[in-house]
Amino acid sequence: PARIAADTVYKHCDGKVAALLSVGYAGALSPRLKVADLFEPKKIVCAADDTEIINSTGTGTLISAGAVAGVEAKEMMAKKFDGDAVDMEAYSVADVARIYGVPFRAIKVVSDGFDFPMPPMGRFIDEYGRFHKASFAAYAAMRPWIWSDVWRLARNGSRATKMLCERLGQEMESFAPNEKTGFAASQPTEVSR
Repeated sequence: PARIAADTVYKHCDGKVAALLSVGYAGALSPRLKVADLFEPKKIVCAADDTEIINSTGTGTLISAGAVAGVEAKEMMAKKFDGDAVDMEAYSVADVARIYGVPFRAIKVVSDGFDFPMPPMGRFIDEYGRFHKASFAAYAAMRPWIWSDVWRLARNGSRATKMLCERLGQEMESFAPNEKTGFAASQPTEVSR
């Protein structure tokens, strides 16, 4: 869905796109990253095929996976890719940016720690990337043993959202229409396997 959305945006704007950004939540793959920490990766790795996109700015490695990652999946990705965080869409958006020669940045906020026991949320995300909250709530309501994790995830998500919104506010303040905004320095520079 992220690849389709990024491609659609580019085409809808007739290629007049200053930059593509992937903004959202990520799970920590390292105890160094805490809930509500902001993360801008230098390297984005596709977990499915080990392809990498390197930005000219940022630090650390973001892994883009095809599903919500629980503790075991996070441990595997941290070891295999020496990754710092995991999301589900940044690589797809970065790849579209690379194809069209458009600058790219990822701004992620940590919503769950590396050892957080993620509830089984993946089954409530459809093929369009939409999360079905009502179905998940009904599922969780019948399983009191996951209530504390669901509440903790909601609190963490709220903290992370606040931090991300503050950061995006700062980004928007620095944006001046019809001017280069520094995004050019973040253009993907390399793809490797």
